[in-house]
Amino acid sequence: MAIAPDCADEFLDEMGYACSGIGDTFAYTLLRNYYSSEMDIRKGKLVAYRVIRDAVDIGAYGLGEPVDIWIIKVNGDIQISQLSENETMALNDVCLAWKEAEKAVLKV
Repeated sequence: MAIAPDCADEFLDEMGYACSGIGDTFAYTLLRNYYSSEMDIRKGKLVAYRVIRDAVDIGAYGLGEPVDIWIIKVNGDIQISQLSENETMALNDVCLAWKEAEKAVLKV
């Protein structure tokens, strides 16, 4: 869900997503649990946000906001856009609810 700094696309072709940066090992591990090639962009943004936040929490404790997410669409032309602060804050709210739902499932 990211492009490597060297613009390598092997993972994009092979896996459908790629990660880069110091937390990429954590991100790849987390993405395996959530990724689907059938996922729409709305869910993809949520999964990307969750994975980035969790990877930062695991691999770089003490770091955090802001989380920047860029969307790259290729439909003949390439369109690149960055999520707004409001969109990112909304993803954070949904992500927190998602985590609370997971905790509720495990309560006995």
